[in-house]
Amino acid sequence: MTKKVSTHFSGGFFAYNKQYIQSLPIVVPRNTRENALSDQIAELAIKITGLNQAASATLDSTHIELLKREATVYEERIDELVYELYGLTDEEKHVVEEFSNPS
Repeated sequence: MTKKVSTHFSGGFFAYNKQYIQSLPIVVPRNTRENALSDQIAELAIKITGLNQAASATLDSTHIELLKREATVYEERIDELVYELYGLTDEEKHVVEEFSNPS
């Protein structure tokens, strides 16, 4: 494909500058497990966004609190999925959680 869109130099060489390469359809293959985890994370993120929008649209403090609690549950599930996606050990999870939630 780049032979059709890139500059041809003598000696049979082609220019592979950014302007030519950026149009190439490069896909990073992922395994099925990673795809499933990524999809679950994306779904939960969408749910959290919806809950946050609903919380900002209501004046009922009890309802806001319920929406925030539900969002927190989804956030914790995302954390678990990310740990699984990256294969973190229990010790590594502890380090991440300490860093994320300093006392």
